[in-house]
Amino acid sequence: GFAIKVPIAPFHMWLPEAHVEAPTSGSILLAGILLKLGGYGMIFFMLPFFNNKLFLPLVYTLTLVSMFYSSFILFRETHLKKIIAYSSIVHMNIGILGLFSNSVMGIMGGIFMMFSHGFISAGLFFCAGIIYNRFKSYDITTIKNLSNSMPKFSLFFIILIFGNMGLPLTSGFIGEFLVLFGIIQHNYFLTFCILIILLLNTIYNIILLTRILYGNLLWPSFLNIKNSNPVDNLLLKPVWRIISITQDINRLEFFSLAILSFYSIFFGIYPNLLLYSFITDSYLLLI
Repeated sequence: GFAIKVPIAPFHMWLPEAHVEAPTSGSILLAGILLKLGGYGMIFFMLPFFNNKLFLPLVYTLTLVSMFYSSFILFRETHLKKIIAYSSIVHMNIGILGLFSNSVMGIMGGIFMMFSHGFISAGLFFCAGIIYNRFKSYDITTIKNLSNSMPKFSLFFIILIFGNMGLPLTSGFIGEFLVLFGIIQHNYFLTFCILIILLLNTIYNIILLTRILYGNLLWPSFLNIKNSNPVDNLLLKPVWRIISITQDINRLEFFSLAILSFYSIFFGIYPNLLLYSFITDSYLLLI
């Protein structure tokens, strides 16, 4: 049951479809709060009873399959919400590996990573809702060059993508580093696999960032217009003007993204504010 909630393969296919069908507020609640219930259940119900050598190979195998499968799908996916959903699967499974690493640092990293993922993924889904509100499309192959028309949005989107990549000075980096530090003490092969996953994570986040914020602006699919026809090109001039002056984020959207971006950076600079509260619990889980 907890594997479905996290989710872990082969029980993960519901998450991308749920995010596609859910409104923006539903996706934020699902990614920021509800997915963490699976991690909470594993911490308080599974770790005290199943943290042994007979059970760990199964956990490691399922989480690695989940991460590699989701990472490779991301390179072919064009739906923005599905991209963020598969990215959530990768990060949540890295957190689960930390919980079952049999080390205090790994458990602290797993808990911290779930906490960090709540801010970053919620912010990314909020960005997806802003894009859909302007263009009525989630297709990243048709919406580009937003850095010119939406500079404020682009700033927050870059911060959240950097957090999703796990760059230093973001909360995502702290969780990933602690998980790696905890796992490398016991399993070098697992550490190598996680490093490959993090490399793939960096690559597809850079691709997502460049596709949305930079490049030539293509026509959203809902316009159903072909640029090859000269007559259509004449008719498109008013549409070009509309897209070029796309409204940037309003005050409510600005403060919402500012709060999520602030905490993703703040806990990357001052992680001890949270880590000190995890130390005692992490030791008790290993006793």
